[in-house]
Amino acid sequence: MYFNDFINYLNSLHNASGNNKNAIAENQILNNFYSDIMVKRPLGDFLLNKLKEENLTIILTGHAGDGKTSLLYQLLKSIGEIKEKTPLEKFATVTLDNKPLMYIKDMSELDRQEQNSLMEKGLETSLIYGSSIIISNTGPLIRVLKEVLNKEDIENDILERMDLNDGKFLKNIPYKIMIINIAKLDNTDFIYEFLKNISQNKFLEDIEDNHKNSFIFNNLKLINENLYKVSSFITNFYRNAYERGDRFTLRQIIAHITYSITCNYNLENSFNKDFLYHNIFNNFFGYNGDSINNDAKQIKGIEKLISMNLDGKKIYKEDYIFIDSSFDNFIDSLNIKDYWVKQLNNSVDSTREEIFEKSKISRKFIRRALFFFNNFNKEEEISFYNSIFSNNFSMYIDSKYNCDFPIKEKNELEKIIKEGLFKLYTGFTMKRENSIYLTLKRDGEYIQNIQLILGELDKRKVKIIHDIKKDLFNNRDFGHLFINLKDTNTKIPLNLPIIEYFTNLKNGIINTNVDPQLNNGIDKIKFKILNLYKYDEDENMQFLILTNKGSKVIEMTIDNDENTIIVD
Repeated sequence: MYFNDFINYLNSLHNASGNNKNAIAENQILNNFYSDIMVKRPLGDFLLNKLKEENLTIILTGHAGDGKTSLLYQLLKSIGEIKEKTPLEKFATVTLDNKPLMYIKDMSELDRQEQNSLMEKGLETSLIYGSSIIISNTGPLIRVLKEVLNKEDIENDILERMDLNDGKFLKNIPYKIMIINIAKLDNTDFIYEFLKNISQNKFLEDIEDNHKNSFIFNNLKLINENLYKVSSFITNFYRNAYERGDRFTLRQIIAHITYSITCNYNLENSFNKDFLYHNIFNNFFGYNGDSINNDAKQIKGIEKLISMNLDGKKIYKEDYIFIDSSFDNFIDSLNIKDYWVKQLNNSVDSTREEIFEKSKISRKFIRRALFFFNNFNKEEEISFYNSIFSNNFSMYIDSKYNCDFPIKEKNELEKIIKEGLFKLYTGFTMKRENSIYLTLKRDGEYIQNIQLILGELDKRKVKIIHDIKKDLFNNRDFGHLFINLKDTNTKIPLNLPIIEYFTNLKNGIINTNVDPQLNNGIDKIKFKILNLYKYDEDENMQFLILTNKGSKVIEMTIDNDENTIIVD
């Protein structure tokens, strides 16, 4: 009964069916399993420490499903002000270190008059003798603060604090108000801890023998035994999305993971199913066997995976599998070789077209298995994930999340940026030039033999720096990459899509279908550098000329007295 209830609980956390009642944090809190799978988040510790340090008002805002309510629950539980399976009040005042702590669970549950009066009460509490913590969506938050503070121009400050998310207080008001925008936080560290909690031994031990014939039990067992590998792929998938501006909420991530374990089956219907076809690696991509389950498309993560077609790309070491029939790179317990042999045998009497289609389906299936259950070492993983996401992926992820950026990678990235900038402005491949010429050329024409030079940047001034900064809310360090223009001390941030763009430029790959957000980022870099290094208006005109031996610069002077043009 215990294991059956646990599976029903997992199914209630995703939206592949109508029974997702526990997807809402308030319902989760009341469930018997919540305390077992709940992930203690660093932000909860930050909130507790901050509220102990000083009297203030903390406002949590963000998207629905970002875990604001569960953070409040974590805080109250840590100070002993709420018992397990006890619902949160809409608002209440509790005690923290012998001082009052007022909380509002969700401003959207209150009418307008209550919103204003309770916000005012929370601010007054923090001003005099205690603190308050308030959960609010952005719209009500701005309106209420405008009205309570009688300050129309506070909206810009609120939006700035939400954008910067730096833990600083709102300015020019008599209260200490800190706004934390959870929608801006990287939540991918949550994945490992959540997988560890839902696959812990207590859910796998002391169960009936026949439960071991359930593919759901076997999925949980596989996660338990291969936690690092399973969490690595899932985390990297979500980090790749996050770096490209597609952030998922905790609710969406939880829905994706729990569906991948159960495939929306209950315990009774999960017995004696083909274990490979219902394996977590297959379910994670929305497949039921060899075809996509339409119900799974309701899960945002699966919808994203389908659009990316990751399992349709050639990946690291796949030739060893499909040409040499070597399956040494899979964990032994998966028996993926038997699947491949079976597919080959089933194709013996098929037509060429049927063999091609069956092979395509089988290869995608095996790639999905390799994503989750490979036995690559650390060095091999770098090439593996680069083949899945992009050539720069592992370098960038290591520099950001592990704060690891070796000098070799720094020098390689520096070269990529210099050559990419040269080609961005001129359309030429950099050869022996010492300068990056900032030219004016016609849009839509890649090679233009003569270009007017508007400015010039000494390529020796272009450096890459790696700054490590503490994230207050996640309680961890993150690495940040910048282009550093030494003589002006200008720092231009680099993200993964921009690095990929410059890498493709350097390698002569022109992508005409550039994401508008990326295009905007490239334009900002281009105009920022031009503004810093453009020539004075009274200087003579210079032109960049493309020749068979490379580029050369000529100078043109107009002599108005003699009505002549002098070319040097």
